[in-house]
Formats: sequence, structure tokens, C-alpha cells
Amino acid sequence: MNNDFLTILTCSVVMTGVSLLFLGLRQLTGPAYSARWRRITWLLLLLGFLIPYRPRPASPLFTATIPALASHSPVRPERWIFLFWLFGVMVALALRLIQHIQFTQSVQRLSHPISDENISRWFQQVCLEMGMDRRIGLFQVSGISSPMLTGLRHPCVLLPDQAFSEEELTLIFRHELIHFQRKDLWYQCLLELVHCIHWFNPLAWISYERMCLDMEVSCDEKT
Repeated sequence: MNNDFLTILTCSVVMTGVSLLFLGLRQLTGPAYSARWRRITWLLLLLGFLIPYRPRPASPLFTATIPALASHSPVRPERWIFLFWLFGVMVALALRLIQHIQFTQSVQRLSHPISDENISRWFQQVCLEMGMDRRIGLFQVSGISSPMLTGLRHPCVLLPDQAFSEEELTLIFRHELIHFQRKDLWYQCLLELVHCIHWFNPLAWISYERMCLDMEVSCDEKT
């Protein structure tokens, strides 16, 4: 149990160092390093945070076990640290789940089908142009401030309750559909999982924000 937490801690420290190196390279390369490649790099770093395996020295061929006298040793501090980390993970996951349920209920309560047929036709036209092979819903929600894609099982685009020009709608639809084509909702789930597992690492929070930003900029570049 304690070795597992030590592995997680080592993984967090190592990947934080790699992330800092990547952030430093971003500042040096500037626009020469596109958001698309930054997104791919973040994905590799994300897998590094999620797979806490690191090579270990090979174990000796022969070992000897020395029997120890029976004793009732007190609980070691490492176990309390592990339990504290595990408690933090459970709390972080529970908070994410509660936020998701509240958001879903709010969308279901405040959303309504698009009443303007021109907007619906325009959305279908963009879907055809982008070769979408799955039906994507389109709804208007009065409680959001910007468009977004939501729904892992039943994906849909949510529009705020305001007027948009045809040019703005085209950019919005293309941006959100690119998110769908790139499986960014699943990517976001992995980000949330990393955030919960490494809740104790403030630099993991910074990396989380940078990943989300590059995800959006990457879609803007392709739009």
C-alpha cells in the first residue's frame, strides 16, 4: 500500500518536472510550436501522469528471509499519509461528480430546442461539410455564457440564449464539432482524473489549466 503511494508521488514529481520543461520550451519556441502539437504533447504528458510506472533496479537472484519476532508495531506515518491522499482523491472525485450532476440537471431544466429553423439548417449544413457520421443535438440554454459541447453518450452543442450572425454561427459550430471529432470530451475526463489523483500537486493544477487552454486554441487554429 505504501509502495503504491510512493510510486504515485514519484510519478507526480517526475511528470511535474517534465511539464515544467515543456512549459519552458513553449516560451522559447513561441508560435513555431502549433497548438495542435502542444495538444499532442499534453496528451503524452497526461498518460505519464496516469501510468505511474517507472523502471526499477532488478531484484537480486537470491534472497534470504530472516524471521522476525512477533511484535505489535504501531501504525507507521506512511500509512496515514497514504490514507490522507486516498481520502483527498475520493473527495475530489465526489466533488467532480456532484458538479457534473448539478450541471446536467441545470441544462435539462433550462435548455430548449432551437426555435429558429435557419439556425438548425445551418448547423446541419456544417455537419455535412465536416463529414459528421453521428447525429449531434443542438439546444439553446439560457444559463450559460458561451457555446459548448457536452454529452459523452448523447453529444450535443449548447448555445447561449443570444443572437449570433451566420459567420459567428459557422465558427461556433465548426469549433464545437472539431471538439467532437477529436474526442475532446473523453480527453477532458482524463484531465479530470489526473486532477483528482494529483490533487496535492499545485503544479498539476497549472498543467491542467494549460492543457484546457491549448485544447481550445488547437480547435481555433483548425477552425
